[in-house]
Amino acid sequence: VWLLLDTPLPAAYALAAHQLHQTLQSRWSATNHLAKAAVAMHFGQNLYELGLYLLSTKPGWDFLVHHTIVLLSFALVLGLDGEMSFWASLAGLVEISNINLSLLKIMLISEWGRGSTFEAVNGVLFWATFFVVRVVGIPVWLYLFAADVRAGVPASPRGSSPELSSLRVLAPTSQAIKWFI
Repeated sequence: VWLLLDTPLPAAYALAAHQLHQTLQSRWSATNHLAKAAVAMHFGQNLYELGLYLLSTKPGWDFLVHHTIVLLSFALVLGLDGEMSFWASLAGLVEISNINLSLLKIMLISEWGRGSTFEAVNGVLFWATFFVVRVVGIPVWLYLFAADVRAGVPASPRGSSPELSSLRVLAPTSQAIKWFI
């Protein structure tokens, strides 16, 4: 199930981020149907996963905090009708490494392909994608976010109340924090 859910998300996020990255205004206020659909699907996936883990004795506090922050951040993007879709899409790109992680889990549970060339290639791809999207990608995301904040976050199309401006900066900031939990 997770492999089927994890596979379309990175592609949708990559295309949405590419379409929304052009200007400071578009990074903070623009959206598109692809970004909205990916964020909604990711929100639902995280809600389902969090529910499953709450019913089991498996999760630690870090897992619960991580998924709670994801849910709150993506709920904010959805609640603001897609504002900050670029940041959510860029954050969602880290999910690409989950494809190989899901394959590894399937192989471990089913004991299929253990010790095979496929397992070795999958492992190399997992570490390569993990390095590119998380070890390199997260600092790039943080740099772009900080550069935009320094340049001045554009006013929301909904108005520029202090509460809304704070929420618009809080969601991407909480995404950054979740990566370190």
